[in-house]
Amino acid sequence: MPCYEAEIQTWNVSMEGLPQGDSFMRYLEQWLKTPTDETCPLGGQAPYSSAISIESAHNVAASHFRTYHTPLKSQDDFIDAMAAADRIASHLSTKSGGHVYPYSIFYVFFDQYATITATTRQVLFLALLAVFSMTSFMLGSFRTGAVVAGTTFMSVMMVMGIMGIWNINLNAVSLVNLVIAVGISVEFCSHIARAFSGALGGGLPFDHPSGPKERNERAWVALADVGSSVFSGITMTKLIGISVLALTRSKLLRTYYFRMWLALIISGALHGLVFLPVALAYSGGRGFSDGEDADFISERLFAEDNESVSDMDVA
Repeated sequence: MPCYEAEIQTWNVSMEGLPQGDSFMRYLEQWLKTPTDETCPLGGQAPYSSAISIESAHNVAASHFRTYHTPLKSQDDFIDAMAAADRIASHLSTKSGGHVYPYSIFYVFFDQYATITATTRQVLFLALLAVFSMTSFMLGSFRTGAVVAGTTFMSVMMVMGIMGIWNINLNAVSLVNLVIAVGISVEFCSHIARAFSGALGGGLPFDHPSGPKERNERAWVALADVGSSVFSGITMTKLIGISVLALTRSKLLRTYYFRMWLALIISGALHGLVFLPVALAYSGGRGFSDGEDADFISERLFAEDNESVSDMDVA
């Protein structure tokens, strides 16, 4: 039967406008209860009964409708699809004055890419700030702390560059590895910086005429004193530990754990053993006395040198 058969309604006669208020809600509820079958193929029970939430007799609290993406194959396709859905939802929210948001099953994972760049900047900045603060406090020199933090930053940037060469995407897993790279880089740098600060029984002021020569000697002593330990005790053990992952069949493990860890170990070793001593020799801060004078350090290093040569002869 026609709606409002016995009544005169503008929207029923001229087909302009729609029912309003209570009339709309009454017909909406009736439509949502109507089975979708041969007698009423446009009934809304099957396709829409769970798509509309009626808060009261006068209000629709929320509703949803379905739409489709084009075929998505690569990771970039999924990221772009989610970004396009967010853009369209934002436009609909502005036009309607309500809150419109998109949802699909893969958004749960790819939502991280909307903020991953900003999160990376924030997390790495806080990590480097912590490195600078703790190194400066423990070694008593802001210059040395700044050199260590700068070396750590360069090491992490090198890892990110290798990620680009190997097509390793920035996501939650690789971000965790980048934060670990900060810690690994500090491990390579902290021993050299500690030995530099305590070498030769103290340090001259930065602007002292003999300062460059003194810093150069302290950097040499630090590298000779702990460089071999850093190389054998940190670099080689970690390389041997991750080498087994090169044989794995899992692409996830091979990409995010073998390749990234290989990159951060090589980067940390190069910056800690090659760049850091040079940077400390140019810009390192004052040291402190650890009870050893220059002659004692020279004798100790010479004795260790002779001992290592003797061990090689015996071998």
